[in-house]
Amino acid sequence: MIMRKRLLPHRFKTVGLILFIIGILPSLIAGFIEGYTGTEGYYENLESTKVIGRYNIIWLFDMLSYVGLFLYALSKEKVYDEFFERIRMEAFEIVFLLSLVLIFIIFVFKGEFPIDATTLFHLQIIGFLIIKWYKKRSLSKQTDEEFN
Repeated sequence: MIMRKRLLPHRFKTVGLILFIIGILPSLIAGFIEGYTGTEGYYENLESTKVIGRYNIIWLFDMLSYVGLFLYALSKEKVYDEFFERIRMEAFEIVFLLSLVLIFIIFVFKGEFPIDATTLFHLQIIGFLIIKWYKKRSLSKQTDEEFN
């Protein structure tokens, strides 16, 4: 039985990028203000920013940025063929292995895992996008050199 990879249409790359930028801005601004004023955690503990139970507006925007990155990572390229399929699978494999190595090293040397799940997810998606971009760029240069 052949397993088909279900990817989103290419237009979701733009949607994902816009959601990521909108979602990451409040965290960046709050982090900059907290770092500049020396009031770390100020916005997380502020009651006026609570939206849903214990979750605040910064958390909601963080989730929006994760959704944006997820949409971007799961969207097709404009032209999608076996070449891009191979690059995508290699990038997933490298990110998975790097995540396992990172978790193993942290457990061996620290004994506990100080990174929360959302941060690890964020790092994995960003790592996937960087590795995919690098592999796509380097393999397309090799292909261009072979034809010239």
